[in-house]
Amino acid sequence: MADNCRIPTDRFFGGFDRLQSFQEMLIYIRDGQSPREGPTQWVIDHTDAGSPDAISHHLTFLDSIELIELSEKACEL
Repeated sequence: MADNCRIPTDRFFGGFDRLQSFQEMLIYIRDGQSPREGPTQWVIDHTDAGSPDAISHHLTFLDSIELIELSEKACEL
């Protein structure tokens, strides 16, 4: 990051298994040709999350810290 500001952490979905859910979503993204909507649907299908807007917030955060790359059509590591 160019401006040296701190980014707060952001909880992922999954209750007590947040880390496992997060890792499994990253594996899903890594192993497939994931369309932009793929991770959102994965989170809905595998966690207690139900709001695509809330999920989008988390994915945008992951993109901002360069853990994933979101484009108009795809999501990649």
